[in-house]
Amino acid sequence: MLPNKLVDTYRGVFGSYVFRFISGYAFWLSISVFLLLGIIYSLYARDIYRDIEQQLDYELGQIHDHYVEGGVLRARQYVQTHGAEITAPKLLYSLLASDGELHGNVGPPPVLEDFEFAWAGLNFQTFNYQEHGQDLRFAAVTRGYDDGSELLVGLSLIPAEDKIQLMFDLLLRGTVVTILLGVIGGAVISSKLLRQVEAFNTIIRKILAGDLSKRLPINRYSGDFREMEININKMLDRLQELMAGVRRVSDNIAHDLRTPLTRLRNHVAQLELSGGGHKEEIIASLSTEADELLATFNAALKIAQIETGNRQSEFNRHDFTTTILDVIELYEPVAAEKRIRISDNLPREASIEGDRDLLFQVVANLLDNAIKYTGEGGLIEIILQQDADRLKLQFRDNGIGIPLADRHRVFERFFRVEASRSEYPGNGLGLSLVAAVVDYHQGKIDLYDNNPGLCVSVDLPRST
Repeated sequence: MLPNKLVDTYRGVFGSYVFRFISGYAFWLSISVFLLLGIIYSLYARDIYRDIEQQLDYELGQIHDHYVEGGVLRARQYVQTHGAEITAPKLLYSLLASDGELHGNVGPPPVLEDFEFAWAGLNFQTFNYQEHGQDLRFAAVTRGYDDGSELLVGLSLIPAEDKIQLMFDLLLRGTVVTILLGVIGGAVISSKLLRQVEAFNTIIRKILAGDLSKRLPINRYSGDFREMEININKMLDRLQELMAGVRRVSDNIAHDLRTPLTRLRNHVAQLELSGGGHKEEIIASLSTEADELLATFNAALKIAQIETGNRQSEFNRHDFTTTILDVIELYEPVAAEKRIRISDNLPREASIEGDRDLLFQVVANLLDNAIKYTGEGGLIEIILQQDADRLKLQFRDNGIGIPLADRHRVFERFFRVEASRSEYPGNGLGLSLVAAVVDYHQGKIDLYDNNPGLCVSVDLPRST
């Protein structure tokens, strides 16, 4: 009895798809090899039999020449002479004269049979000849003459058929060896792949158990498996990032929405206890709080739709310069209240293929942030550069900026720099939405120091 583990291994190897595939491939390859060798075998056998036929025709021609020169007497002399020189039964001669006299090195005229491969264009017959108690097979050609004489020349088929049999044996053994090697190779390759698959399954089971830090080992050799491993690891990186984002969103929702919900609840309580003229103020405050909450949830929903690809966007070619100018016109009154000057350096036209509404939202969010965090009398510069393939949009302000330690986190949902939480209103979703839209358009966004202030750089492809 084999151990259960060994039985499971054998069952896994020989029952695997890889083993069945390689075995099937080896089987059909063996059939192809067999057919190819069969064709070679047929051509080889035909050439050997063709050589025998030519030898017989040559001997028959020699005797016929002697017959033409000196009649049956000369032909009989040739047959007797050459028949006596044959020490082994390779060539046999038989000349039956018209008077019934038999000459040559064979007894009574043998019984001739049609050659089984006569269909291949071989014009000789066969007969069996007894020699030292053995049946020897010969090929034979015959010729009759006007005086009634009959001539037969025979050539042994044993050497030729031994060669042909050897070729057949090699063909058969080669086919068997090809099948066996295919099966063995299939087992070896299947065993190796199964170990790799089992390693994958072990890691995947750990991931399913909650350890999202596990990754597949990368094959050191290039090929399909290496590319698959790299892509799976990228998918796991993305999954871990999304799960971390979900946890951060949950924490931030609990932190950032608790305060407005508490205020909303307190206002409702005040409304219940209020007896007079404060109701309108409380209701207005409630409406403001509700609007802020709805805006927060709508922004979070839009980010989720963009990141998951569920948003039904219409990408079309439009002028990005016009979009930027529309945003500037919209926010100029807001900037004027803080005496902030907006300077733009835009090309006359900059076409881009994308969702105009989403790109409008990107420009609006970035300009809104710049105005919000720039002090009175400040300056905001909007610069758009273009080349054949890409557009580069920059927002430069001289406001409070973002600490270096927080720049990699400001694109997280609900994240806000601690210094700005109490002084500047917001929900921490503006830059998250910008990052989601930029990524959706296969672009990238970076933050730099403007000394003082912040520079936001958005790089977008002109065609996606």
